[in-house]
Amino acid sequence: MLKSLNLLYNLFHNKDKDEKIIRPELFHYLDIVALAHWIMGDGSKRNKGVILCTDSYSIQEIVLLMNILKIKFNLNTKIHIDNRKNRIYINRKEFDKIRLMVRPYFSKRFLYKITF
Repeated sequence: MLKSLNLLYNLFHNKDKDEKIIRPELFHYLDIVALAHWIMGDGSKRNKGVILCTDSYSIQEIVLLMNILKIKFNLNTKIHIDNRKNRIYINRKEFDKIRLMVRPYFSKRFLYKITF
């Protein structure tokens, strides 16, 4: 592993318990580019909105992520149960707030995820 990525890795991993986690410090690193990559890698269209897969996280961690999205991007999100997993849902009206901002960072092959 590249040592330069250790900081980011540690934001998402608890080495003591060998589990995925979300730390509050993620607030300082989640920007529009990171959000675009999150949607490309772990997002999908649902009901004219976007689901962000958060399957490995507790409800408290999902709420932390939702709060970060609210503060950083003014996004009102909800928890949806999708495939029996708690996931973050951004409806179309809310997603329209950031669509033009994330689009430049999308690979052409993933544009279908944000085209309604």
